[in-house]
Amino acid sequence: MSFIEEHPHVRWVAPAAVLALVAGGATLTSAQADQGLAAKTAEQLLVDLQGSTEDSFSGTVATKVDLGLPALPDQGGGTTSFEGLASGAHTLRVWADGAQRQRVTLLGDGGEAAMVRDGRTMWLWNAQEQTATRAALPTEATPAQARARAAAHAKKARASASAGQLPSTPQEAARYVLDRIDPSTRVTTNGSATVAGRAAHELVLTPRAGDSLVRQVAIDVDAQTSMPLRVRVTSAATGSSAIDVGFTSLDLDAPAASIFAFTPPLGATVETAEREAGAETSSATPKAAAAKDTAAKPQVVGTGWSAVAVQRLPADAARALAPGAPGGAAGDDARANDAMSFLENLPVTSGDWGSGRVVEGTLFSAILTTDGRLAVGAVPADRLQAALTTTAKTSAAR
Repeated sequence: MSFIEEHPHVRWVAPAAVLALVAGGATLTSAQADQGLAAKTAEQLLVDLQGSTEDSFSGTVATKVDLGLPALPDQGGGTTSFEGLASGAHTLRVWADGAQRQRVTLLGDGGEAAMVRDGRTMWLWNAQEQTATRAALPTEATPAQARARAAAHAKKARASASAGQLPSTPQEAARYVLDRIDPSTRVTTNGSATVAGRAAHELVLTPRAGDSLVRQVAIDVDAQTSMPLRVRVTSAATGSSAIDVGFTSLDLDAPAASIFAFTPPLGATVETAEREAGAETSSATPKAAAAKDTAAKPQVVGTGWSAVAVQRLPADAARALAPGAPGGAAGDDARANDAMSFLENLPVTSGDWGSGRVVEGTLFSAILTTDGRLAVGAVPADRLQAALTTTAKTSAAR
């Protein structure tokens, strides 16, 4: 489990939700590789990818995101905020030494932001604001418990298409894709490529359905280690890459231990998280906890690339985000005011399902209804409206 997976951030738009909707496939074809590499079938590349154990490396990653969205409200942190990864071009330095040590540094005009994990300790650092937040990760008593926790976390992440996080490495991006293999996708190979000076096979995932906003996902797989070197998601609306995450340099030697030892500089503002990061805490009864868990699960209409997730927001959030709500989440909170302005400037849409605000991007659409439902999918907005109608009828019949 990566540091980023254990430190989610609230975002108005989660590009990784698009990757979470991407499906892999059952129909596998192959093409001859060039650059002197032996040809591999799509089946072989899938096996190689999922069996890759390369977890010690360092390198530079370039990300480029163009989701065709309206300007998002400033979430703070200037050019060195991880929230900024939701759009534009960025450069990151990454280091990893097994499952317990990772570091990701975002390079910006005003300095850098870093997320660092060393064992149970993790830090979030913003050089521009001179702030550091420390949190303790949950204790893993045994390897079996650690695997169970990771599996539960992955299941929870997959259950909510609106709770994604933009991946900061090709490995994270590929994992989102490979975890969702189903028959709605045709998987092929497309020769070879050179990424960060390394020879790679290219695996291509193409949706069978013609209604998806995703045209294809291409994963460049290192010919030597089978680790993903680059992931590109192409928009059906524009014909160009909407998400591109790839190494520009890569060193497979284990980084020095000092890389993962973070100490806030003198004068920095240091905060401590109130509870263990990623820990599940609740004083509710088992019955109440089960009811809460059921309410939090989205209803999914459709399958594969055409799937739409419809989730009801918590009552307080729904009231705060409803257009025209008195005060709502605003007041003296500048970020909340910006968020409300962002929502109120979105186009209004309506149907027999109700009314709400709609966002239409190059890879996905989203509708936030006035009664507190959120629909999101890698499909045009009219498919979201149909899903909202379907789920409303299902709820009424219960």
